[in-house]
Amino acid sequence: ITIQLEILKKVLGTDKTNEMLTKLSKIPGFQWIPERMDFSKPFIWIYIKDAVTEEPDYNQTKEGLRKWILELNEALKH
Repeated sequence: ITIQLEILKKVLGTDKTNEMLTKLSKIPGFQWIPERMDFSKPFIWIYIKDAVTEEPDYNQTKEGLRKWILELNEALKH
């Protein structure tokens, strides 16, 4: 899983990027984001096998990602 911080910051700004990544980190399987977040780097990443220590609820993850992507899409329009 790779998150392009540099691109998000360029498009959304640092504050909105931080807000969106905080929301993403609340979705099962993405709790690793806060410990890896470093805005001095162009991107953050983790191997999928290392991202989750226990199997997440796939429906909860799918719904959380769907909502997050829709919110990100709206943020990108502004």
